[in-house]
Amino acid sequence: MECTDAEHAKLLIKMLEKKDPCSRCPYPAFENCDFGDLEEDAFCRLCRAFIGLPEYGGIGGQCPCWVLGEKKSIKQTWLALEAGGYLDDKE
Repeated sequence: MECTDAEHAKLLIKMLEKKDPCSRCPYPAFENCDFGDLEEDAFCRLCRAFIGLPEYGGIGGQCPCWVLGEKKSIKQTWLALEAGGYLDDKE
């Protein structure tokens, strides 16, 4: 499976529509995804980059929910999805 922003966005939307989304990391859906030479925390890094957080910078492999807090992380993710045009077909 190719790890495109569009695929990531689809999984994020599914995650955000569930109760308690911060406890529902979409990483397992990417089991067969080729991250190249990225390390174990590749998916956390992908999510951080998606919402504009630095890939590194002292936050290690932490999920944006842990870095920003749940409410702010969820809001930033919805805003990034909207800015990327990933919500256009949801309306």
